Amino acid sequence: MNNLSSEFLEGLTHFDLTLDDHQASSLVKYRDQLMIWNQKFNLTAIKSEFDIEIKLFLDSLSIANYIDRNRPVKVLDLGSGAGIPGLPLKILFPHIEMHLLESQKKKVSFIEHIISTLELNKSTYATNERAETLAHHISHREKYDYVICRAVAKLPVLIELSLPFLKTGGHLLAQKNGDITTEIAESEKGLNTIGGYVKTIHTIKSSFLPTGRKIVDIEKQTNSPIMFPRRPGIPNKNPLK
Repeated sequence: MNNLSSEFLEGLTHFDLTLDDHQASSLVKYRDQLMIWNQKFNLTAIKSEFDIEIKLFLDSLSIANYIDRNRPVKVLDLGSGAGIPGLPLKILFPHIEMHLLESQKKKVSFIEHIISTLELNKSTYATNERAETLAHHISHREKYDYVICRAVAKLPVLIELSLPFLKTGGHLLAQKNGDITTEIAESEKGLNTIGGYVKTIHTIKSSFLPTGRKIVDIEKQTNSPIMFPRRPGIPNKNPLK
């Protein structure tokens, strides 16, 4: 379909997802533009067409079944990089309000280019800022139904960066690999302090993605204390654990 690999299309069926022609065409354009921009700006270490489809797009779409897609939810993609996982989700589910937060300007420029190229301008926003700063803006603090993130930081750090963005009852969906027992244990203090709990850990079953791929689902229970997140860089240097 529109030059997408059979493996990618089969992988979608593992998540009960299908593409129409427009969505398939958009993913091909996204993939091809990422290939072109990567030669100049090194946006991602993933270089081949096939790996972009599987390791970026399919992996991103593994989140789809854990988002309530029956209503126009507001989603923040934290540390979006080249638009992953937010843009593939937006392409398949255009009614989602998607905010893509990235601290590196070159990556935000690419995201903005893709938003324009694919005409995703309606309810799709790219922001060049640090999470520690943006989470204290009234227009973003405790305004989101979901925060999604991939390969950003360990859970004790993610909790501090993410939970202040979430409404009470909202969810952090963090993609993780392998044994995360230690990360979960080290997150207890941050969860108690900032107001959340580990609701469940979803194991992703797909022959095309790494064994042990997981999505940690953390639900926001109470409003986050105003002092969190701390100043830029402090959550990474001194996690709450």
